[in-house]
Amino acid sequence: RLRPAEHPSAGRSRFGDPRRRVLPMTPTLDEIVAFVREETRTRREILATTTLRELGVEGDDHGDLMQSYAERFGVTLEGYRWYFHHGEEGWNLGALFVRPPQARVPRIGIDMDLLRRSAEAGRWLVDYPPHDLPARRLDVTINRALALGLWLLLLGALVL
Repeated sequence: RLRPAEHPSAGRSRFGDPRRRVLPMTPTLDEIVAFVREETRTRREILATTTLRELGVEGDDHGDLMQSYAERFGVTLEGYRWYFHHGEEGWNLGALFVRPPQARVPRIGIDMDLLRRSAEAGRWLVDYPPHDLPARRLDVTINRALALGLWLLLLGALVL
């Protein structure tokens, strides 16, 4: 077995390149747990059924962990849909008016066993339920409009 730095997927772009097939690794549950413990710096007990959410992994931290996971274990995350697994980082005032993607779909937990099985397969194994998201993120558009309005208000206050 190759160490992570020697693995053919090391240095690959975000979520792997689906055109470049890397032979999947066959990590043990203990190796997956050690990786998650290293990434999250948690001292909590981690079982096969422990989810990333239970460990407090959300937002950008979740995305970073999944990128590191894909690179370390040679998993192609083509088809991975973040909004089924975690929320976004920071405040989203637009979500007060329009539901963001993660509020429109059921939450699917990512546990250690799913990470192990996906690493064995070399691809993301979740089959998502049918869902329909708008082509544009209206919550983000509202956030931008609010930011522009605040900027103009502050600019107006400085001029007066």
